[in-house]
Amino acid sequence: MCCIGTAPSLFNDIKVRKALNLAADMDTIAKTIFKDEIVRQAVFNYTKDVWGFDPSLKPYPYDPTEAQRLAKEAGFPPPGYKMTMYLRTDAIGIPDIVAAGEAVGTYWKRNLGVDVNYQLIEQARLDPLLTLVEPPDKFQAAGIWNNTWTPRSSVVPDPGQAFNATMGCKQIFNASHSSRATCSEVDDWMLEYFKTADPKARDALSLKIQKWYHENYIPVPLGAANQIFALGPKVGAYHPHPGFPYAEYIEYVEPKR
Repeated sequence: MCCIGTAPSLFNDIKVRKALNLAADMDTIAKTIFKDEIVRQAVFNYTKDVWGFDPSLKPYPYDPTEAQRLAKEAGFPPPGYKMTMYLRTDAIGIPDIVAAGEAVGTYWKRNLGVDVNYQLIEQARLDPLLTLVEPPDKFQAAGIWNNTWTPRSSVVPDPGQAFNATMGCKQIFNASHSSRATCSEVDDWMLEYFKTADPKARDALSLKIQKWYHENYIPVPLGAANQIFALGPKVGAYHPHPGFPYAEYIEYVEPKR
């Protein structure tokens, strides 16, 4: 969701963010679109394999009645509001992300009355739209405010990589996938994470960061999907590099002779 910041944004209201999270049936999306090849996440980028993972946090439930109550209190959606959801077409290993985004938008329309329009887009075109060109929250594309997109992010053991790419505020980290333009205390914790080499201190900070995100309903997490890799007839074997979920390190390909 774009974005949380000082500019006029519907998503500054936690009631709106919570309503959007509760209005989409993520379990059904996981079972139908992803064929259960996905692990639901309570916090975007966090699974049991990430350092400092908090197992006490649970994925948000599907509760359309509560979502409608919250939306009504927040006056969401306002009259005439149209949301554009940018659907990534080049999410490596996760072709289902387009259908998943459409499903989430369909739930929002059904349960909250949001008029959602979809636009297919590649990451190379999306990144400039979400680039912060002038602090605190002037974007390359002014029209990106109050719209949404389907981010694809990799789960790796060190959460610091997620802070830089998807979680940290744009004003400090310029995180391409972040929903937050301006910063808060959680960014101080992220910076502190990078400054300490003590694993226990890092885990403690990681726990605080997860809890903050979970309590603030940012963004709308779905889960970590098992990725699809295809081998051609000339390939004998290929093993993805441990801890790196992209289809790279081609030097590890074993040709079929």
